[in-house]
Amino acid sequence: MMQESLTQTSNLSHLVDIVRPNLEWRVLMIAGDEWRIAFDLAPHVNYVTLVCPTAEQAREVDETAAKLHLKNINCGFHDPEYLPYADHNFDLLVCHHMAHRLHDVKEWLPRVTRILQPQGLIALTTYLVPGTRLRGKKARKLGEAGDYLKAFFQLHDTKHQKYYSQNGWEDLLIRSGFDIRSVETADKQLDFAQWVDEFSLTSKDQLRLKAMLIQAPEKAREFLTTQFSGDRIRFRLPEFTILATSKANTD
Repeated sequence: MMQESLTQTSNLSHLVDIVRPNLEWRVLMIAGDEWRIAFDLAPHVNYVTLVCPTAEQAREVDETAAKLHLKNINCGFHDPEYLPYADHNFDLLVCHHMAHRLHDVKEWLPRVTRILQPQGLIALTTYLVPGTRLRGKKARKLGEAGDYLKAFFQLHDTKHQKYYSQNGWEDLLIRSGFDIRSVETADKQLDFAQWVDEFSLTSKDQLRLKAMLIQAPEKAREFLTTQFSGDRIRFRLPEFTILATSKANTD
């Protein structure tokens, strides 16, 4: 298993450099609100099927594709939890900040394996929580910090289901029949006030989130590198992109 670890500024267009696509590839993309990354990838592949949850988004995709003279993007209308496609139908699946919205990743990953070509690629970008494969007091504290931050993120957005550590994601992929090819990490720096304004949170929930940041366990604070300056709070969300290759055979 070849694995490299890089730290850099997150850039959606960087996806093309990471996956190194070719013009024969068939791509399935699950990207939620960040569906515009499909337009970075489309010129380099055969076609992109983008999972569009609403007709409104599909119309916007079609209009944008037409303006960019891209004829190889189409929308698939289905729950991203389920993948209603033929076996070995795609060369690449891109899941961009949608994995934490899936109810059961352990059930979803075998479906990904099924629809990918043998040696097909998954490119998964998501945020992380603390965790380790080690045992003992430090590992227990990291686990508690991970659980605390999962509750923190779910309060911010109730659509979020579950987060994993980097080790957790690697183990999930390996158990589902993938070989880890590369891992990249990046830190997204956030201003708390702007972050809570992203969603229509009640004043009560905003205060609860602020209290959770202030009262967070030591390992959670260290993980977020929370900084307080007067009334301003800044913290980071560790993000990573993992590439893994399906080991599915042709039998």
